[in-house]
Amino acid sequence: MNTLSSSTNAVQRNASDGQLPELQRALLNRLLEQMLSLGVGVPALKFRAENYSDVATLDQLETSGLLKRDNDTYVVQSAALSFLDAEPARRVLSNIERVYAALRAQYRQTQQAQVPITLLTAQAQLSVPDVIAALQMMLDTSVWCAGWSTDLLKEDAFVSPGEGILKHESYAQLVDEVRSWSAPRALLPRFDITSSIDVGDHREPERDVERMLPPAQAEAVLSVAEDLEGMDFGLNDYYDDIEPQGVIDNVLTGKINTLRVYCETIGWLGLARRLKELTPLRGDAVEAMALVKSFIIPEVRRLAIVQATTKPKEVIHMDNVLRAWPAVRACLQEFHFYDIKEVAGLAGFDVTAAAHLVQKSQGGATKGQLMSAIDEQVGRMDSRTRSHFLTILIEEILRRRSEMQEKLSEYLSRLGWSFVSQTLVPLEVFDVSILADTPDESHKDLLKAAQRLRDGDLGGAISAACGAVDTATSKVYEEQRLGDPTRASFQERCKRAALAKGVLTELDRQLDALGWSQAEVSPFKKNLEGALNQGAYVMQTLRSHMGDVHGTKPILRSLVFDCLRWAELIVGSLVERRDTS
Repeated sequence: MNTLSSSTNAVQRNASDGQLPELQRALLNRLLEQMLSLGVGVPALKFRAENYSDVATLDQLETSGLLKRDNDTYVVQSAALSFLDAEPARRVLSNIERVYAALRAQYRQTQQAQVPITLLTAQAQLSVPDVIAALQMMLDTSVWCAGWSTDLLKEDAFVSPGEGILKHESYAQLVDEVRSWSAPRALLPRFDITSSIDVGDHREPERDVERMLPPAQAEAVLSVAEDLEGMDFGLNDYYDDIEPQGVIDNVLTGKINTLRVYCETIGWLGLARRLKELTPLRGDAVEAMALVKSFIIPEVRRLAIVQATTKPKEVIHMDNVLRAWPAVRACLQEFHFYDIKEVAGLAGFDVTAAAHLVQKSQGGATKGQLMSAIDEQVGRMDSRTRSHFLTILIEEILRRRSEMQEKLSEYLSRLGWSFVSQTLVPLEVFDVSILADTPDESHKDLLKAAQRLRDGDLGGAISAACGAVDTATSKVYEEQRLGDPTRASFQERCKRAALAKGVLTELDRQLDALGWSQAEVSPFKKNLEGALNQGAYVMQTLRSHMGDVHGTKPILRSLVFDCLRWAELIVGSLVERRDTS
């Protein structure tokens, strides 16, 4: 272990004991005093230059999380205040507790309603500058908060408390929990997370242990963890506008619940409990992601041991149904509040669990809160129940809003799904083995076609699919010296390329090797030749009438999918492959 990490762990150990070395306290006290004097952060480069002999200690404080460096500005974090004994620190901490108590009382009355700074000063019995200084420090952890004004100095500035403020009676208790998230691993129980509720039977703490998982289950849980880890959003995106906060909170809540369900199923009850404590998110997604990325995901990867077996794919398929939920959710949330309850209830949502969510003219539940409740239940469902729920839900949505068919199809296709004959079907557009053997340019065009279909660019998908065939046939024209391919129609070019390539001759040989009689081979070859010819005609016609990358021509989605399939068949027939079985 290097010197810095050793020193950092020492800082965190001292912090966990409620004390800091004298030099660290002195530096933090000095920085805090300058912060309060300036009203903003302290210029980091200047402070480091003035205290160059203590640069190593400043680095330790940064790494420990007690001091934050942002755009070359030092900001003392609220978690450091309880370790400081100077008068400014005691005063700020006292002001923070008064503001926190006022906001906690306000949340019980008006929940997430905006609380003007002017009102907060009266409730906390503090001056406006003192309230603003307290809030600026409190906002370095927003577990308690649902939103706030970007500029707290404006006359109409406000702050909105979140449900998380009820979890802790004081800000000091909240900071203790947040601080535990960034404690060194050696100081934490090895994720033997136990409930904070005393059940009275003094059972041994549950310990999460490594488990040998079937490949399908391991791949599924690790895929969910990777998907969660890949969710990225900037602080500005999250804090500048209440609406994006709600969107991020809802999506992240769903992903966390999905991982929690896996952990419960596998038997990692400690991890599951910690994940459950995080949701539902109410303006605290940044802190939640810090915990998830720092501890939860690494622990999942440590505990999951893949079993050496080859079964079964069905588990992955069923669990991947959850990936279709965001598409269905986007359509469901366009309904009115009580229609959402009714439609989801008909599909299997437990409406009694959301009975407390009622719309009122003031202070009632929001549509976002209802959707979060549905997210939570969807995340807890087992695979088969979830698949049934989504199927019925889609049926009910389309029965009431048939005009949503196209939008829902587009959303589902982007996530790799389709809804066919009252069944959710995974979209696997191309045969991977064929793609591996195609010429590079055709390969790129086929992938481009699949991507455009997924993204809803239907005309572009047709153009890319036809482009893949153009490339494949042009290559055959060049190899076989058939002349200028652009002088023949699309259909004629496909037919000549197949004949020159000897596609049917090679097929004849392979079928003969399999023991087919000529009486069987002859009509089969004739019909296959006709099918390829007709497929080329279909593509040629679709390109003429629907292949408009500018999106100005009407297009039928089902025919676009057919076009991509024909492209796969035609390009595949021109690929030089030999049966090795």
